[in-house]
Amino acid sequence: MSPDTEFIYPAQEIIIDSAGPNSELPGARVRISWPTFEGRDMVWYGNWTDWLGFFIPQATEGFVGAYNHETELGMARIFPWEEVPGVKLFAWGMESPYTSEYAVDGSEYFEMWVGPNRSFWSEDDNTLGPGESKAWTEYWYPFSSVDGLDSANRDAALSVQACEGSLHLGVGTTSYQEGTVILVVGGQELYRRGVAVGPESPHMHQLPLPSDIPQEATVSIVFEDPGGLVIAQHEAEIPLQ
Repeated sequence: MSPDTEFIYPAQEIIIDSAGPNSELPGARVRISWPTFEGRDMVWYGNWTDWLGFFIPQATEGFVGAYNHETELGMARIFPWEEVPGVKLFAWGMESPYTSEYAVDGSEYFEMWVGPNRSFWSEDDNTLGPGESKAWTEYWYPFSSVDGLDSANRDAALSVQACEGSLHLGVGTTSYQEGTVILVVGGQELYRRGVAVGPESPHMHQLPLPSDIPQEATVSIVFEDPGGLVIAQHEAEIPLQ
């Protein structure tokens, strides 16, 4: 991964599991704001000076992921957060002295941990009695060339990014899909196009914004099949200028 790796973990705060001495972060069990802490945007790996592992105290979305904007490669995990609330991320940080001990080629990596317990601490342990079991279904998949990640389900990963007077929208799928991509900004439909998308052929489009667009608006991207059934969708209020 690179400094341009972005961690997409929908949350307003995180609980630190451990942090390196040069991370400029609090210690274990401390809750801090996410994605920005003390003016530092923590979604970007380039802002991690030392190792950090953290849990999400309360998952509210059924996906997490990461996207390397340098290589245009991403990874998504889709999971039933009501059943499996455990969500953890770990990475070594840009200045950690330990990365060379875990890779022989100078590369770096991150770890996406999952499970039914919210943390590694004893108060969050799960207990199974004799003959008991716990099972769930989740999906992991790679995707590429969609300029980021804003939402994902088992069928598709969606991205919509505002940049210098335009919107970059992307759709990547886990299987070949034909359908229509629709973009609505501030209640105004700005884009509708029939597409054929597959794991090796994502859809990416850069759309110039009208000059009278507000500084911030609700942006909605929908990918639907030929019959109008929604395959994936994302809606959020984002700054546009």
